[in-house]
Amino acid sequence: MKFEDSINNASRISTAVLTQMARHGVAATPLAYHLWYLYISDANTELHQAMDKLLAAKRGLLPTKIEQLYQQFVPIDSDNSRITDQVAQVSQEVQHIIDDASDEISNTCSEASRYTHELDQTSNGIDEDLSADELRDIINSLVKETQHMMEHSSQMALRLNTMSGELTSVRTQFDQVKKESLIDSLTGVANRKAFDVNLTESMRDAAETDKPLCLIMADIDHFKKFNDTHGHVVGDKVLRYVSKMLQRVLKGRDVVARYGGEEFAIILSDTPVSGANSVAEEIRRTVASAELQLKSSAASLGSITMSFGIADYLDGDSEENFIQRADAALYDAKDSGRNQVKSVSAA
Repeated sequence: MKFEDSINNASRISTAVLTQMARHGVAATPLAYHLWYLYISDANTELHQAMDKLLAAKRGLLPTKIEQLYQQFVPIDSDNSRITDQVAQVSQEVQHIIDDASDEISNTCSEASRYTHELDQTSNGIDEDLSADELRDIINSLVKETQHMMEHSSQMALRLNTMSGELTSVRTQFDQVKKESLIDSLTGVANRKAFDVNLTESMRDAAETDKPLCLIMADIDHFKKFNDTHGHVVGDKVLRYVSKMLQRVLKGRDVVARYGGEEFAIILSDTPVSGANSVAEEIRRTVASAELQLKSSAASLGSITMSFGIADYLDGDSEENFIQRADAALYDAKDSGRNQVKSVSAA
């Protein structure tokens, strides 16, 4: 699955989240939204099971229970806090627009009620004995009231149209926040959350279509020593360089994510082990072929090497087993001298 497809999928999940929250009478607070997003996307198995039990028991999800679930099942880190803050800001803007629209609709309903009352009163006052002047006065009154109602409706339409534009703008902001929530801020590749979602969906597709699927776990060799020698600022630049090289080699439906620290994960759909080996070897050669230099001093940093472990999907695999087998192959590559590719296969 392309990373862009992951973004589109997040948008579909978002729509399902808001629908389910409304169905269960849950207020769309940032915290509640994030909890339900994790539930609908099935990104947190323990949370999903806990919410299934609550919903099956029809106990409801009060704000205190939502906060309790969030604290129990959602790990907090700096990136998560940043995204939550952004969601909170967008949520406040949405709430402001909704409040304005609610007031506008309420005022229009009041005007419509008053207009209906005036029509009823006028209708009750009409009889056959009215003179031409009296009928003219009634007609003029009706015309005046109708014009007033039309002006009010026109003004409401303009204000609601403005609010619609504001909501479109907020939706764009919210889509951007969702996109950022799936991207590693340092390297620009998919983050761990996006990897988890993509791996689950890729494994489901492989099980349904019987097409091959491979997972590559890749690690920058001796990165800690490199960091200690040159500093974390240079280390961050190396991570960004490696990420660019990975993106340059990978194509189509391939997904590359920063798994943690200096470790990357690559999902290769519709790819057998032989193909995954070729991809990993190309990445290894590309990264190792360049000698890096510091722009500030032109000092050589030497070459960067990487080790790779490959596993192919087995029918009935869990995400944990799949990742563990790729990790085992990665450790084999490290133990065998690093800067190489190792794989495990059912074949």
